Amino acid sequence: MGLKSWMFVLWMSVGVMFNGCGTEVSSCSEGEIVLADGSCGLEQSVLDSDESNTGTSLAVLNTDQVAEDKRESESQTEEVTRVNNVSTTTNETNTNPTDENSDNSTETLTTSTQSVETNTDTQEENSATTVNYKTLPQSMSENLNVGFGGRNAYPFAKEGSDSAIWVNSVTLMLNEHIAENAYYQTIRNFDGDKFKTLQQYLVKSKYISYWITEGWEESWYTPSKIQEAMDAGYIPVFIYWYFGDKLTSVPSGETLSNYYEDNQKVANFLNQLNGTKLFIMEPEFNKDAILENNSTQTAFATIISTAIDTIESNSSDIYFSLCMTDRGSRGATSTLPSCGYDNCALGDKHSWSETELIYKTLDEKLSFISFQEMVAQFSRDPSNPGSWNEPNPIAYTKDETGVDYLAQRIVNFSAYLNESHNKPVFLPYLSIATATWNDSDSTGTVSDGEIDKEGWINIPEQVYGALANEREALKNSGLFGYMPMALFDNPRQDYGGYQYFMQNEYHLGLIQSSAEDETDKYIYGDLAYKGDVLEQIFGAL
Repeated sequence: MGLKSWMFVLWMSVGVMFNGCGTEVSSCSEGEIVLADGSCGLEQSVLDSDESNTGTSLAVLNTDQVAEDKRESESQTEEVTRVNNVSTTTNETNTNPTDENSDNSTETLTTSTQSVETNTDTQEENSATTVNYKTLPQSMSENLNVGFGGRNAYPFAKEGSDSAIWVNSVTLMLNEHIAENAYYQTIRNFDGDKFKTLQQYLVKSKYISYWITEGWEESWYTPSKIQEAMDAGYIPVFIYWYFGDKLTSVPSGETLSNYYEDNQKVANFLNQLNGTKLFIMEPEFNKDAILENNSTQTAFATIISTAIDTIESNSSDIYFSLCMTDRGSRGATSTLPSCGYDNCALGDKHSWSETELIYKTLDEKLSFISFQEMVAQFSRDPSNPGSWNEPNPIAYTKDETGVDYLAQRIVNFSAYLNESHNKPVFLPYLSIATATWNDSDSTGTVSDGEIDKEGWINIPEQVYGALANEREALKNSGLFGYMPMALFDNPRQDYGGYQYFMQNEYHLGLIQSSAEDETDKYIYGDLAYKGDVLEQIFGAL
């Protein structure tokens, strides 16, 4: 059975140079440098420079935010929009449909923190460490809230310039005067009313995500802004995607040593933040190399266990999870008995059960279970993806993607995980690409004029609307939160990179703008919502 493995690519990747990890990155604009993650940004000396020229009297209400938001020019790997990719060393599929299968009890949680003391031997030292693990507070686990994520700060095109105006995600959510912010008014085609509307929706969120990847640096984040959101009652969700698509075997040797060192670095960073934090270990871990046999699964679980011990140490109010990919069959017309439902679009219990050994091994250390969903009408062909520069595309019907059943599938998947592991469930990222492809000239390649950028423009509204209608069912299934993956379409998403979603890379967000795919570097300020999707996600909160 295949898994289409997903990888991060840089927000401003332009494909003219490679960093040490082989990720294509951009030529930087004037005044910018190539940062440690391979993307473009400003040096710290620039970020900390005087900002007296950023606005006039209109910025009086926003002086603190203007100053902090200008510092967001750091490029942050965890900020990039999540995209679907196929590793060059694997041939695995994920959210585009395959039909290759072989053949309620909810945990009662108390408002007081309960902990389990577990003695674990570290890989580096042969000594036991006692760590306390917690169940989620009842007030959190019994409610269903939403959030948003994708980036710590969003780059918008500056009027009359090739540079970016950076908008911090916390400011985007909390600044009710965002339309009057003089710094933001220099965004190209800035529509203050649209930003104000977006702010009024986002403020209803509960969760905001931050990605931590291999090679991350603390300078990519602004702890004071994260703490500002936490102090206002919001909960950060840290998604630790360290191994990513390099997870083609159980990590060992220097790779593992570096990982354990990074665990301590993460712990040191989290210790700066006071309040409740959700921490999701290695999303999409359930790749074939990890699930190969009991030995590989146990070895991987041991690695994650050690990492949790380190990150948990000396950090209060942190709750851990491990996020799996929904790699199962999705066909609405497929009725394989192993799926366990009337059709495979509703779920695939056979595939979902493959991770049980890992989850059960980590049972005492996980506060909740998580999974992700991503769907597109076309992508590279997972069975024949083609070369880096010459992809082989494949298009799917709606029935083949099962997208009309996606909301019910999420209900079913949540209930399955909740019943299997007796823990609350979280969906940290959900994405639906909104362009479609029709091979009208039958060449098997994507030709000019064959992409409809708005072919699926109403599908996110449809799916999130169905989720809104299923709020009670979702709560009863154990789900306590879900998050759209990306707020904005990005005209340079994986430009020059591997692009599993091909031209659909540019259409992964909830909001589009007039920025042209592959031509413009940054988002424009004339925001255009995809149908009524924001109301469907945030309106009922």
